[in-house]
Amino acid sequence: MKKIVVGILIFCASIPILAQEQEVWKRIVLSTDIQRQLMEERPFEAIFELQKSNWSKVMASAKGKNKENAATTIDLPNVKGVSEQFLVWETSNFDPLLQAQFPSIRSFSGKGITDPSARVFFSTSEQGVQTMILRNNSQAEFIEPVKGTANTYVLYRSDKTDKGVLPLSCSTDEVALSKRITNISAKTTVSDRVFRTFRLALSCTGEYTLYHGGTKEGALAAMNATMTRVNGVFNRDLALRLVIIPNNLDVIYTNATSDPYDPVVGSNAPDTWNQQLQNTLTSTIGEANYDIGHLFGASGGGGNAGCIGCVCENGRKGSAFTSPSNNKPEGDLFDIDFVAHEFGHQLGATHTFSHDIEGTDTNVEPGSGSTIMGYAGITDYNVQADSDDYFTYASIAQIQENLVTKTCPVQASITTSSFAVNAGSDYTIPKSTPFLLKGTTSGTTTSAFTYVWEQNDTAITTFGAKSLAIADKPDGPLFRSFPPTASLTRYFPSYDKVLVNRFNSEWESLASIGRTLTFVFTARDNALAGSGQTASDATRITVSNTVGPFEITAPNDVDVSWAPGSTQTITWNVNGSNTLAGASAVNIKLSTDGGLTFPATLIANTPNDGSQSVEVPFVSALECRILVEPVNSVFYAINPIPFAIGYTTVSACNTYNFAAPIVITDGSSQYVNREIVVPSGLGVIKEVTVDLVISHAYLSDVELELVSPTKQTVRLLQRICGATNETLRLKLDDSGAVVDCANTTTQVITPADLLSGFNGQDAAGTWLLRVRDRFGGDSGTVSAASVTVCTKKATLGVRDTMVDAVRLFPNPSKGSCTIQFAGFAKGVVRIAMTDLLGRNVYRNEFANTGTFDETIDFKNVAAGVYLLTLEDGEKKIVRKVIFE
Repeated sequence: MKKIVVGILIFCASIPILAQEQEVWKRIVLSTDIQRQLMEERPFEAIFELQKSNWSKVMASAKGKNKENAATTIDLPNVKGVSEQFLVWETSNFDPLLQAQFPSIRSFSGKGITDPSARVFFSTSEQGVQTMILRNNSQAEFIEPVKGTANTYVLYRSDKTDKGVLPLSCSTDEVALSKRITNISAKTTVSDRVFRTFRLALSCTGEYTLYHGGTKEGALAAMNATMTRVNGVFNRDLALRLVIIPNNLDVIYTNATSDPYDPVVGSNAPDTWNQQLQNTLTSTIGEANYDIGHLFGASGGGGNAGCIGCVCENGRKGSAFTSPSNNKPEGDLFDIDFVAHEFGHQLGATHTFSHDIEGTDTNVEPGSGSTIMGYAGITDYNVQADSDDYFTYASIAQIQENLVTKTCPVQASITTSSFAVNAGSDYTIPKSTPFLLKGTTSGTTTSAFTYVWEQNDTAITTFGAKSLAIADKPDGPLFRSFPPTASLTRYFPSYDKVLVNRFNSEWESLASIGRTLTFVFTARDNALAGSGQTASDATRITVSNTVGPFEITAPNDVDVSWAPGSTQTITWNVNGSNTLAGASAVNIKLSTDGGLTFPATLIANTPNDGSQSVEVPFVSALECRILVEPVNSVFYAINPIPFAIGYTTVSACNTYNFAAPIVITDGSSQYVNREIVVPSGLGVIKEVTVDLVISHAYLSDVELELVSPTKQTVRLLQRICGATNETLRLKLDDSGAVVDCANTTTQVITPADLLSGFNGQDAAGTWLLRVRDRFGGDSGTVSAASVTVCTKKATLGVRDTMVDAVRLFPNPSKGSCTIQFAGFAKGVVRIAMTDLLGRNVYRNEFANTGTFDETIDFKNVAAGVYLLTLEDGEKKIVRKVIFE
C-alpha cells in the first residue's frame, strides 16, 4: 500500500454540503494524484473538509447529554452527497472516571430525522471524527479522516473497501462450549430483555500507540473510535456494551521495546500474546477489576480470542488480541471484520463459515461466510470482500445462551415494548423450484425494525470447494445471509435471479435432491441507548426428492404476443407437486411490468393439473410475465421469457467488437476505456452477453466493467482468481457458472453483477468497456472483447386506421366520458379500461349500428391515468384517459 503523505493540494472546487446555520462539512476535490492514492487504499464516494471550529460549536451543545430526550440535532453527509439530520446524544465508552480525565475524547449515538431508519455512531477527539451510519436496505456508511492531514475526510460504503490479501488469520481454537450451548435451531429465541455492561481492559502494543501518534491519549482516542463502532453493533444485536475501565492507561504502552508483548516477526502476530496479555492484566489491573480483556496490535495479521465464551472467567477472560496485516489498526475493516470478530469469540460465538468445518454446529454460511463470525475476503471461497456489520442468528443464539450464565456484567432491565415474530408453518416443496418465506410480527411498531431470513444448517461433510452453494450437496448451507432489511419476505434464490432464470449460483442454489432445510426469521428493533433487542423464529422446508421441478412451459418462446381479450392456454410441469400439502390448486397471475408486481389474477384456485385457459385483459404491455403459485404453499414458478400483450415484437442479436488489444495499466486506479456504438432503431435491450480473452499475472488485481449509453454500470470481473497467470477465454452470461481459474478453454461464467440490469433500456448509443489494475507489480492484456446486444422492437398489434375518427371528451374527465365514432363494423363494441398496472377497472359491451355515441359514467374510479380500449373484433383503438 502506498503511504499517503499529504500537504493536500485542494483544487478549490469546494461544494457546500450542509444547510446548517454554520457550514461544517465542505465537499472538496483533490489533485488527481492524491485522489488516486486514496482510491487505491479505499474506493470512496466523496471527500470533505471539516470546518473544525464550526463542528466544535455544534458538538459543544451535545457534550454531557446522555439521554435521547436531551438530544442535539446535527447534520452529516451521506453517500449520495446530500446532508441528513440526526438526533444525537453522548454514549460514552469510558468509565466515568476515565471520561472525566479525557473530556475531549467522546462517543455519540443517534437516530435519523431525515431517514428514521438510520442509526449513527461516531467518535470525536483531537485526532478527528469517525462515523458509522447503519440504515435499512443499504450498506453501512463511514466517514474517516485522511491520515497525515488536518481536516480532510473520506466518505465510503462498507462494500467499497479493499481488504488486500489475507489481512487476518483468526487462530482461536474452536473448542465447543459446554453442553448448555445446544440446539441453536430451537423454534423460538427472544432476547431476555436484559442489557449487560462489561468492564473492558483494553491494552495495546507500543507499535499501536506509535501508529496513533505515540501518546497514551492518542492510543486511547483510537480505542474509543473502534469501540464506538463495535458497541453500536453489540447494542443492536446482543444488548450489551463494553466500557473501558478507569485505570486503562496502565496497560497502554508507548515503547515497543519495553512493552510486555513479543515483537511481530514475519506475517503473523505471536502466539505468545495470549498469555502475555493475560499475565499483564492479572498483575497490573487485577482479575477483580475487569470482566473482559483484549490487546490491540499494529501489524502481524493475527487474531486470537484465547478461548470461546470465557468472559468473566478469571485467568482466561483477558487473553484475546487483534492485529491487522495491512499495518492499519483503525477503520471499519479493523473495527468490524477483526475486532468485533474476536470479541464475538470471547462472548461465546464460534466461526460460521463452512469452507472449513470445526465441529461446532455453527458452520451455517457457505464458503467464507459474510457475517461478523465468518471469514469474508480471506479464504479461497469468498462470498464477498468484507464482513457485513451484523451477527448471524447462530452467533446471536450462542452468545445469548452463554451470557445468561454470567454474573459479572452490570445488568439492567430493558423497558421498551416487547415484540414477537413468527416464521410460519413448515412446508414440503418440489426440488429445483423457487420459493419464498414471509414472516409475521407483533409489537413491531416503528419503521426502524429490520428483518432477516437465514438458513441455519451446519455443514457436516461439505467443506472446501463443496462449501459453495451446490444444488446437490447433502448438508450445509445453500443460501448465504443478506443484511437485514425492512422487508418481512425473502425469495430463494434472490428474486432478480429468478427473473433471469438463474436458480443456482455460488452462494444461492435450489436443492436438487431431497433434504430438510432450516430457516430462521430474525427481527431487530434497532433501539439505542442500551435497549437493543432481537427475536427469532424457525421453520423447516422439506425438499422432496421425487416431486418437481415445478415450472411453466408456456408461454416460453421468443416474440410471443397475445391479443387483448383473447383466450390463451398456460401450461406447466406439475411433476407430482399436486400431491403436496397446500398445492392441489393454484392461482395464476399476470405481470405487465416484467415481473416486478403481479396485480392481475387471471384465475384463482384452479386445479394444479398443468394446463389452464385464461382470458387476456384489455391492456397493452411489452414486458409481461405469468406467475403460477399454489394456493397454500410457498413455492412458485414464473415463465422464463417475457411476452407481449397488444404488440408484435421482433427480436435480433448483434455483436460489436471493442478495439483490442487493451493493455491493462499496471497499478493504476484509472480506467483504460474502449467504445462501440450501437445504431438507433433496434429497440430495447432484452439480453446482453460479453466475450473476453484476458491474461494477467495476478487477475485479482483487475476490475472490468461495462457501461451502457444510459451510464448504467455492470461489473463484469471483480478481482477474481488470485495469482492466476493464465489466458482465460470467458463468455459472461447471467446464466453462467462459477469461473474455473485453471480452465483455459472457453467457459460461460456469471458476471459480478447481473447483465439483466441493462434490460428494457434503449440499446442505441455509445457503450463503454473499461478495465483497471488496482495494485502495482503485475500487468496484463485484454486481447479480445465483444458485446452481444439482443433487442426487441415492438409495434402495436392491430394498426388503427380510424383513430382520428374517434372523439373522446372531456379528457381530462371528472368521471364520465362521451365516446363517438363511425366506421366500426356493425355488431358488438367492447370497451374496457385498465390502470397502468393492467388491472381492469371497467368492462362492458355495446350494440353498434355503424355510428357509436355513448356517454359512460366510470363510477368510483380514482384519479389517475388509465388506458381505454375499444374493439369490435376487427379493429382496436387504445386511448389514454385522465381522471381528475
